[in-house]
Amino acid sequence: MMKQFFMKSERIYPLFIDILMDIIYYLYMILFYMISALNDVKINAMKNDGNPNLVTDTKRKKSYL
Repeated sequence: MMKQFFMKSERIYPLFIDILMDIIYYLYMILFYMISALNDVKINAMKNDGNPNLVTDTKRKKSYL
């Protein structure tokens, strides 16, 4: 009985670890991209003579609120 239980758990356990690592990885990537996007907005806002409401896109030369 115990041998069968351990055989099943050996098969199931790595699957849980893989799923957990995938969830952690995707959460980290979402967080990283959110922080980098916020930093881009802050840098662009600082370029505009201290007006943080106006964000300009330097490549397309457009300004949008």
